[in-house]
Amino acid sequence: MKGKITTVVFCSLVLLLAISATSGIYAQSGIYADRVYPLIQSKCAATCHNYSNPTGNLDLTGSAADVYAKIVGISPDNAAAQSKGYKLVYPGHPYRSFMLLKANNGLIHAYDGGQLTAEEGTYMPPYGGGSQPLTNIELEMVRQWIYAGAPLNEGGSGYVVDQQLIIDYYNDGGLPLLDRPAPPTEGHGFQIHLGPLFLAPSQEVEYDIKYELNFPADFEVNRLNLKMNDESHHFILYKFNDESSANSVSQGLRPINIVSTALDPDNNEFVAGWQNDVDIRLPAGTAFRWAGNTILNLNYHVPNYSAGLILPTDMYLNVHTQPYGTAIQEMKSDLVQYDANTLWPPSVGIVFTLPPGEWTLTDNWDTGPQINLWMLTSHTHKFGTDYDLYQKTPSGGKGEKIFEGFMDYTYCNCDLGYYDWEHPPVKYYEPFYTIPAGTGLVQEAKFNNTSDSWVTFGLTTNDEMMLFMAQYTEGEPIPFVGITNIADGYCVTADAPALNLIPEGGVLDGPGVVDGQFVPSAAGVGEHEIHYTAEGLTATYTITVYPAPEAPEISLSAGLLGTTAGYDNYQWYFEGNLLTGATGIFYTPQAPGNYTVEVMLNGCTVMSEPFLFEPVGIDNPAGNGTQVYVFPNPYQNRVNITYIVSQKAPVKVVIYDAVGKPVQTLVQTEQSPAQYTYQFSAKEMGLPAGIYFVQVTIDGKTAVHKIMEQ
Repeated sequence: MKGKITTVVFCSLVLLLAISATSGIYAQSGIYADRVYPLIQSKCAATCHNYSNPTGNLDLTGSAADVYAKIVGISPDNAAAQSKGYKLVYPGHPYRSFMLLKANNGLIHAYDGGQLTAEEGTYMPPYGGGSQPLTNIELEMVRQWIYAGAPLNEGGSGYVVDQQLIIDYYNDGGLPLLDRPAPPTEGHGFQIHLGPLFLAPSQEVEYDIKYELNFPADFEVNRLNLKMNDESHHFILYKFNDESSANSVSQGLRPINIVSTALDPDNNEFVAGWQNDVDIRLPAGTAFRWAGNTILNLNYHVPNYSAGLILPTDMYLNVHTQPYGTAIQEMKSDLVQYDANTLWPPSVGIVFTLPPGEWTLTDNWDTGPQINLWMLTSHTHKFGTDYDLYQKTPSGGKGEKIFEGFMDYTYCNCDLGYYDWEHPPVKYYEPFYTIPAGTGLVQEAKFNNTSDSWVTFGLTTNDEMMLFMAQYTEGEPIPFVGITNIADGYCVTADAPALNLIPEGGVLDGPGVVDGQFVPSAAGVGEHEIHYTAEGLTATYTITVYPAPEAPEISLSAGLLGTTAGYDNYQWYFEGNLLTGATGIFYTPQAPGNYTVEVMLNGCTVMSEPFLFEPVGIDNPAGNGTQVYVFPNPYQNRVNITYIVSQKAPVKVVIYDAVGKPVQTLVQTEQSPAQYTYQFSAKEMGLPAGIYFVQVTIDGKTAVHKIMEQ
């Protein structure tokens, strides 16, 4: 089903992560002594938390070691905070650290506990008077110290806070923060937030962090939906097998360096993984079963592709729950690796190697009991050219092919004619596909090592992998009940979609359901739950109905036609005829006449009014005393963008690529009268040379200039 799951196996599952990838995080040390302890003394102990005034029964005077012992891992005096499992400082968990939440000055989001309840008291230090609230830089230093495991001496968990990076980000800015999703409704799940974590330009990191749940009872998970930065390589969710295994690792972020804990079967159990933001909604009647004292292991791998800007990266995982025992069968997950110790090519230690040339590797997965497949996907790196999976015959041979590496099962359900290793296929079996007991699967992957040297099993795309992932139930299968082609959202003006209901003859109900069909206009704009019930099972889907967007407006600047940014797709027309390849936010008119642009947002399309282009007497529409200059143009290293603000006004300067995708916002603030100059370099952002556009909007008036990096 489109938009449902991408549970793939990524590079954290292998050995030998390059130490250089995390070297940038060791830029500074001593954040407790440098920042946190002096901050506590100046803004906490000096006013409300000292021997003569121990507010909350907390005296924060004393040596650095004395104060540390009073706050790290210590329960707060506040009963409401205690009931939530908070500590004054909870190593690895800033959003369970009551001291940080009490000191919040708007930096910590309400979903993370940044909005105190009446029972939790007022913010500290108090506003006004002799003590000022903490600044964003001060709060961030504390948050990152807690992510590091709140060490007395830096480096307890291996994660070391780069203090200068934080200062530079809050003083100079960087890439934008991720828009935050809403958590599940109360009583139906919870949200896990990891971040922000700050990456220097061109830095790449991978971390593990354990996350204790501490729920009063066991429960089931029927849905997992994730949102993370576009730059992210992957997020993978594991469970520690037991409390002892979890206690064997330290609190706080743990940089992955030699062997990922994901490879240790005595330590972690794989749950699911993502390369993109995907909503995993398990089939009706199935769920993951978790104990109330489950301890999760979160694995996050993210590079900063920008060569010049700091990246604040976040991960949000919404975990949707239901009472234990609701599901009929438990959904299970497995990662299956190629067994390098017994098969050709010869292995080195526990990793396989590929000499130059073409190779076909085959291996068996013996499943044991009968399993009922719901999902399969594969994973290789850049030398992978195919990946197929077969049902294993009782004699151990290849039976029916049930997974073809050349297929695109998600969008076109068609044979692409090649294996897309960067976006491997994901196949759902709806109904389930049964693998009899005592058999299993045969995995067969093909590689073409076009390098001049042997390639080993490893993390980078210059290394290799051979893995597949399966999700399944065991025993006799339950009926599959669901809608296999339902979308996550529809435009309010769209016709009723032809839904594929399995099995036929069930009952579809919910907002917008009319005569057995879902009608977006009947549901209305907003988020709705619809249900399909058959054979005693009910499948539930969340559908967003989007409003039709306002018609875009076309403007002319420096010989370019342009329209409003923020739509998903653009298509330009001349005198009603489609202009092939004109699919960006800007278009260079070739002849006088009427131009229109059709835009799409959330599946809704709308056409602009015609714009009459007459190539005579064109003025800069940003007039009214403002001027914009771009030089040199074309440029080789950096282009200067200079403009003049004649009176105090809101200003926004955005760089777009050739197809109209915004790549950098240089300015978005109110500016006083003056001349301003900013620089842009595609190369420094890791972007290719070529055509870009700079859009300068001053007090609602916009000018657009084409720029070219050579």
